[in-house]
Amino acid sequence: MLGTKYCIVGHAALVREARHYTRPSAREQFLRVIPDIQKNIESWLEEDESLRSIESRLQECHQQMALVKEIEAYGPNLNEHPLYTISQKYTTYKQAKNAVEDSMKALVKILKDFDAQIDSFAAAENAVRGPLLMTWVREFGTPAGEIEPIFRHIEEFLSNAGQSGMLAQCERAEAELGQTMQQAATLVRATLELLSQYAAIAQYYPRTHTEQYRVTAFREWLAAALEARSPDVCRDVAARLATLVAAEAPPPAPLAQQIAAYNYRLQALSVDATAKLNEAFERVQHDAASDTSVDDAYEEAKSNISAWLRAEEGAAAALECVVVGSLCALNRRYLMLEGGAQSAGDCLAELTSRDGEWFLDEMCALSTQAVEALSLLPLQAAAVEDPAVPLAVECVRDANRALTHLLQLNHNFSTVILPEALKKLHAEEPCTLRLVEEMEALVAATPMPLSELVAQLDLHLRYLLMDMELNTESAPDGGSWPYIDFHSFVRRWTSKEYVGLMGDEGYLT
Repeated sequence: MLGTKYCIVGHAALVREARHYTRPSAREQFLRVIPDIQKNIESWLEEDESLRSIESRLQECHQQMALVKEIEAYGPNLNEHPLYTISQKYTTYKQAKNAVEDSMKALVKILKDFDAQIDSFAAAENAVRGPLLMTWVREFGTPAGEIEPIFRHIEEFLSNAGQSGMLAQCERAEAELGQTMQQAATLVRATLELLSQYAAIAQYYPRTHTEQYRVTAFREWLAAALEARSPDVCRDVAARLATLVAAEAPPPAPLAQQIAAYNYRLQALSVDATAKLNEAFERVQHDAASDTSVDDAYEEAKSNISAWLRAEEGAAAALECVVVGSLCALNRRYLMLEGGAQSAGDCLAELTSRDGEWFLDEMCALSTQAVEALSLLPLQAAAVEDPAVPLAVECVRDANRALTHLLQLNHNFSTVILPEALKKLHAEEPCTLRLVEEMEALVAATPMPLSELVAQLDLHLRYLLMDMELNTESAPDGGSWPYIDFHSFVRRWTSKEYVGLMGDEGYLT
């Protein structure tokens, strides 16, 4: 209650004071006083600013006085004061700064040189591995024809004009030009030959190893150092360089022995392959020289046999006896080769006949001779007597076709598929690596090891050939063989999409 009274009294006082100041005389008094107040405030601000400047100058004077006292304290050793070394320190700093800037410019230039070298290498690699090299070989690989003399058309004119000396000079210049052109063409052909050899070797070089080139590594390290500009990056680069140098150290003794043995084995294989190649080349030359005579002798023999069959009585029976005897001999040799092939196991690639021919070549030749011998028999008359004769003849022909296709498949595999696959594996072609990964995944998905699967398949194939009852108990899962989806795998990798990635024909076509 008392507080309320005080509040009412205060409000009444304020109202009375407001009424007093709102009088005209009080307003005029305020207007007269305000300019003086403003003038005094401005004067105070000026004096305050002057005071602040004096204080700052006083502080500078104190610092200068302290510096003078410090200089006086040096006495006769005034030359040792730090002020005398400021110029030298600034010169050293300027030299260091200029050296850093020059080093940065030099490093940037080196970085650009590395980029230019990498781009040049990429362009050269594309030219060598691409179709451009073959275009050059077709264009410049063959020797050019004789150049027609240039001055032959004006020879008579110069002779009539009495310029025999000029004509001789022109002929000498033309001869020198022709010789120079021949030398240039020879050098171009030699260069193209070297490029072709380099391209043949470069096709086996892994693409990922280009990241380990010194230029590529130096470029990467230099770019990292220029970007970071810290000692940590320099230490990291030094450690990586030490690792790279240590990797180039000589290999340990066991690895060196293994490399030497592998190199010796490669040399032995190269010598053996060269000897076989020379032997095959001589055989091809001999066969090429005698192909015409052999064909003529073959046609002549067939015509003589036909004439003999028409002229001699009982010649058909005699020919039949000879052919049957020949077929028996061929069958005996064929069975011997087949038995040797069955027992050869993993040495099948080295199995040869008595004449040194590979077993598949010999079997194909024997089956071809059997088909040719059967063509001399009167099969129509024999079919009337025994209906099984046509089936036997067709079986021999089917066997000959199967052996021919096997031989062709082996030839394609050894001359095209395997070399191209090895080349692309060595070169680390992405599509080839993907094919290998999918094939490994497909093999890993089989419910049994491949060796066991192959053994079981060989056993069942033997049962089928011998017309025996299949042993279903040895098959897994109660007689059901594990299904390996090779069909979809081959179909997918021989589609147009993958063939375009693998090359013109792909691997599995």
